[in-house]
Amino acid sequence: KGGINYSGIDNQGFMDARAAALASMPDSPDRCKHWAEAQEALLKDFDIIPLYADVITEFARKGISFKLMAPYVVDFTTIRAQ
Repeated sequence: KGGINYSGIDNQGFMDARAAALASMPDSPDRCKHWAEAQEALLKDFDIIPLYADVITEFARKGISFKLMAPYVVDFTTIRAQ
């Protein structure tokens, strides 16, 4: 509603902190404090859930292949020279 792109979240703590942040001067330390409060309100009520995806890079010499059993754990029985 109104194009604010908050996924229809109804979180009064977020809305209050957001309003305070937007009313603060751009260079004010209070502005950052209010935005942090707004984000904490969303996390506290599980309105948003942070996601994490780790990128794992394994290296081998050219012509060598292997498989991983788990992140950072090479299955030594799969090492092959091509």
